[in-house]
Amino acid sequence: MTTPSGWSDQISAWISLYGPAVKGFFLRRLRHQPAEADDLMQEVFLRLLKRRSDTVIDRPEQYIFQTAANVLRDYLRQGQVRRRTEHDELADEIEDTGFTPERVLLGRDRLNRLLAALETLDERTRAVFVLHHFDAMKQTEVAQHLGISLSTVEKSLARANKVLIELKEKVGDS
Repeated sequence: MTTPSGWSDQISAWISLYGPAVKGFFLRRLRHQPAEADDLMQEVFLRLLKRRSDTVIDRPEQYIFQTAANVLRDYLRQGQVRRRTEHDELADEIEDTGFTPERVLLGRDRLNRLLAALETLDERTRAVFVLHHFDAMKQTEVAQHLGISLSTVEKSLARANKVLIELKEKVGDS
């Protein structure tokens, strides 16, 4: 439970504690646009800072991520309005992306093999891999977030990469 005293100190503590996860939340939803994710993360904590400090937040993590979802929704709405007003005609020739049904099925199969390989890892190694590669956290951020040493993060990533390389060699680069 958060008390009104030291509101800016509390916000600073939350930035340290939840900032990397909030940034990862935005990165996943914005297809890895780091500049946008940083701006939106800053907006989340700015909204919290502007909030009245005399009210109590019982569950800060839930409150912060609900605020992040609201910030993302507002951002996406603004983008839709901009796109409507800045309409450009489509070019006559649209580039072929090559997404044939066969290619889509092969991609799904590769993804399923990757997920199965990740499931074979121990919990900590899998968490390190996911935070680093999917949530775009730096190794030092992963170490701080999980409360482990940087060396442990490096060794866990090496273990995970070894498993994935073995999987690639086993099934080939199909």
